Amino acid sequence: MLRYALASLAAASAVAHAEPDRAQVYDELDAPVFIAGAIVFGSSYTASAIAATANHPGAQHLLMPLVGPWLAARDWGRCSDAACSRDKGLLVGDGALQLLGMLAMLEALIWPSHHRVITRIAGFELVPSGAGVAVVGGF
Repeated sequence: MLRYALASLAAASAVAHAEPDRAQVYDELDAPVFIAGAIVFGSSYTASAIAATANHPGAQHLLMPLVGPWLAARDWGRCSDAACSRDKGLLVGDGALQLLGMLAMLEALIWPSHHRVITRIAGFELVPSGAGVAVVGGF
């Protein structure tokens, strides 16, 4: 009877020291890329929404995400002074940032991140001791 008990403890010790399991885990989305894209898109759209309050031809388009800055730049009018040229440049930059933010969020959804997970099982083993057998464990 004691022999069977020692044999079962030795088998359990061998199982407990087996190689850890490795698995590829795929997330639903690439969270850091999605968050970065949302921040870029949100901040540039907020700037557009604030600029939409201006009393200028084409400013009403700025409330439309993605296409609003491009439509506003088209309707902004022809101008030769530096302030008007700067405004058009800011509109183009705003449209580009909105587009890049949206593309980053789509990329995070289409190509989710993955990582390797290693699971370890707590184990123990039997070692000889002065009084007979001792159980030593690890985590």
